[in-house]
Amino acid sequence: MESSQTSLYCVEQIAIPMDLPGILTDWMKSVIRHNPADIYSYSAKYFANLATTEDTDDTDGRVDMSSLKGMKSDLLALDERFSNDAVPLSDVLDVVAKHKFSVALSNRIAALIELNGGVLTGYDFFLLILALGAPNLMAAVELCFAAFSQSDDVYSPVIAADELQRLFEHLHNYDHRVTAQVVTEVSTMVEDNNRQPMGFGDFLKSNVGRMLQ
Repeated sequence: MESSQTSLYCVEQIAIPMDLPGILTDWMKSVIRHNPADIYSYSAKYFANLATTEDTDDTDGRVDMSSLKGMKSDLLALDERFSNDAVPLSDVLDVVAKHKFSVALSNRIAALIELNGGVLTGYDFFLLILALGAPNLMAAVELCFAAFSQSDDVYSPVIAADELQRLFEHLHNYDHRVTAQVVTEVSTMVEDNNRQPMGFGDFLKSNVGRMLQ
């Protein structure tokens, strides 16, 4: 049978997703940084955890604000107990069970931290609860403002400058949506604001807020 020399695709037929270059760049940086012995196995885990941050249907991991603040208090207490060093997963899961949070999602968060070479702390675990439990990154940031707010007014959360920087620096370690550029923009915004506390409304109107919308 005569083989066809006609190309299956032409340039006009190929549509490259806009976010594909960024995804591949982040993957390559992660591989170079961790230098895994088995790139295929590492990459499979990397993209599986990446998919976790994009999954918005795992509603059993979402909590209301009162439960959220209670869980935050208990998780940060673990950090004090273990002097901000590695917290045993069993202790984290005890907090998870107390607040009726998803055990499956909790194990995925712990795996995500391990995959990225991080240390399991109550603080990072709590941030990833917010990141994975929100439908998008801006919603996760809004939850961060509410959870770490210095104000009792739930409709106008205000967060300290140091806390705002810390949030984004830690999220950058695990959430590919928080790029190095975003972290830099947050630092610039904090300095331009004379390191004063910032309300969520002002954050929305900032350059960072516009980037994330």
